[in-house]
Amino acid sequence: MRGIFISFCFEKKIGPFGPPVIFGLTSLHLNGKAYTFKNKCAVNTSFISYGIAKHHCTFECHMIDSKAKAPTPKAYLNTLKFIHAALLIGVLLFTTFIYATGEGFLIDFTKDNNVFVYLVPTIAMLSYFISNYVFGKQLKDLTKLNSLKSKLMLYLQACVVRYAFIEGAAILSTIAYRLNNHIFYLVISLLLILYLFKLRPTKNKVINDLELKLKDQHFFQKENEEIK
Repeated sequence: MRGIFISFCFEKKIGPFGPPVIFGLTSLHLNGKAYTFKNKCAVNTSFISYGIAKHHCTFECHMIDSKAKAPTPKAYLNTLKFIHAALLIGVLLFTTFIYATGEGFLIDFTKDNNVFVYLVPTIAMLSYFISNYVFGKQLKDLTKLNSLKSKLMLYLQACVVRYAFIEGAAILSTIAYRLNNHIFYLVISLLLILYLFKLRPTKNKVINDLELKLKDQHFFQKENEEIK
């Protein structure tokens, strides 16, 4: 067996004439696990010839298994829901604040050409199509994996990228509304927010997107078992 030791120590005297005491923390990494030892070493030093010191130490060690536990299906789904809710609530609050602090809205476009008239709907459509294209392409690669844990971790990353595309386009639409006070941009922003809400993760959606086998489906239904 091979392991890696990492140790940190410092010395402290107990009283003006007391023996020095060394306190330390040693970490052992062995076979994928990490063990932590808390050390207290009372040093009894007696000098002999050539100034060589003899040390007699006693150690108090407590072993702690700090290997991180694998997530359960329930914890995984809660994490995915939390990320989605944070992004959705963030852009919704931002849009609500911009609307509430604005000076009303316009319906008619001005005669001068505004770059946002073309930029905002173009980016909104690109965000919709690109996010779905990238998400679908990543799903094709995920379905080829054998490990359920690998599938779920990469699926989470793919969902975050998808949400970020839609949220970014919605924020841009809201900023355009703030600059121009035109309802056209507000409508685009609200439509993107509704679509982001529609993408909210559920257990059945995860199972269907990943095309899980019957064995993995039954395992994913068990909320408190660790994902392997």
